[in-house]
Amino acid sequence: MRIIRRLPSVSPVTRWLALRGTGRRAFLLVILFCHGFAFGQVLDVPLRDLVSSPPTHVGKMVRVHGTVVRGPHDIYLLASGPEGTEEIILAFADDPEVNPKPNFRVNNHNLRRKFEQHLGAKVGRRGGKLSAGAYRYEVSATFVGRFDVSKEIGFVRGEDGGIRGIEGFGHPFPFTRYRLVIESIERI
Repeated sequence: MRIIRRLPSVSPVTRWLALRGTGRRAFLLVILFCHGFAFGQVLDVPLRDLVSSPPTHVGKMVRVHGTVVRGPHDIYLLASGPEGTEEIILAFADDPEVNPKPNFRVNNHNLRRKFEQHLGAKVGRRGGKLSAGAYRYEVSATFVGRFDVSKEIGFVRGEDGGIRGIEGFGHPFPFTRYRLVIESIERI
């Protein structure tokens, strides 16, 4: 008579722990590879398409190229849409004022540092006077980030006429419906 021993059912965690060395690394690479294809898709979108058909891009990761405009408080890209020229506010993912919080962090810190240096470089003194608002560089860059759109711009009023909140993006007052939460800068 032969005795057959039954093995207990094994959970995926137990299988993971049982893998050694190369097997564990290969398993991890397969999981990361599949995760990248499922969640890491970035759409290449021209600026004009972002504002002309925003619902198709809301909340998605997009790659756009544009020339940065400096405002008194914000930096933004200009895009021509069906209602004229629209501003797309640029905000880095680690900015504490970005809400909802992104599920990614800012990548490529070297290019970010270079971007901020070029963006803030001013023209030197001329004739003993500092040129106010004269910047040395016009900065064009390719950005990857999450595209956000608000429903309205400005104050949201309740039924009683009182102010319930503020919609839109920009400082100190919201002046646009569009924002790009930057994950990385690819090219300057």
